[in-house]
Amino acid sequence: MPKLRHIAIAARDPEGMAEFYKKAFDFREVGRPSGSLADGVFLSDGTLNLAVLAFKTDQLGKGLDYTGIHHFGVLVEDVAEFSKKLEALGAEYYIDRNQREPNAGYFEKKFYGPEHVLFDIAEHPWAGCAPLDKPGRPAAAKLRHLAIAAREPEAMAAFFKRAFGFAEARRSDGPLAYGVHLSDGTVDLAILRFKTDQLGKGLDYTGLHHFGVLVDDLRRREERVEELGGRHYMDQSAGRTGGFEVKMYGPEGVLFDIAEHPWTGGADLAAEKEAAAP
Repeated sequence: MPKLRHIAIAARDPEGMAEFYKKAFDFREVGRPSGSLADGVFLSDGTLNLAVLAFKTDQLGKGLDYTGIHHFGVLVEDVAEFSKKLEALGAEYYIDRNQREPNAGYFEKKFYGPEHVLFDIAEHPWAGCAPLDKPGRPAAAKLRHLAIAAREPEAMAAFFKRAFGFAEARRSDGPLAYGVHLSDGTVDLAILRFKTDQLGKGLDYTGLHHFGVLVDDLRRREERVEELGGRHYMDQSAGRTGGFEVKMYGPEGVLFDIAEHPWTGGADLAAEKEAAAP
């Protein structure tokens, strides 16, 4: 089954932002990509690749001054066959990676899905991420949640279910947003219509919205983020578990969640450590 394995953040200062996430969540630096599309820093939680990049081309139609979550990437078994499937579903081909460039072997093809959300597909793992057939390395913090702001969450969710075989885990409707949560068995992919402007981009904003990190000690990690200059936004409603537990802003206003309990459909830390043990 295809797996979510890559999240990219557009940043003005990739090095500074990468240092924040290394110190906040103990993510490892695994590479320094440089090419015609972007320069920056690759981080890893042992399962996913988190790319913090200064883009050189306007891939989203939001301008080169856009900062925030930029695109995600899915690891598949056969890029050529998946490309045919995606195009049959209405995805718009954008670009192939020029394999003659330095650092070839990260994304292999880029597509636009519903509402012009950009995503990559690749057969070969991004730097630092787990291949399809092996568990990730255990770590204290894990990327486990990715949210997309959409006008039509049900239609977009149907596309990703058909395109990648992601399972629908649940539907949610609360004070912040309503929508559909999908899972690849490891990561919760939430496709949401937001009711509050959490990013300062307006309620008409669509595209990748925030990511979430699963940790073993919520308060210790929240204090660490604040020590590093992160800013608390809000806590989850009392008595609720699952989903975010604390929302915070990091460098350049990037929004992220932290939680001790897994998102619906996401792997928990204990199960992953057991699976990775010899």
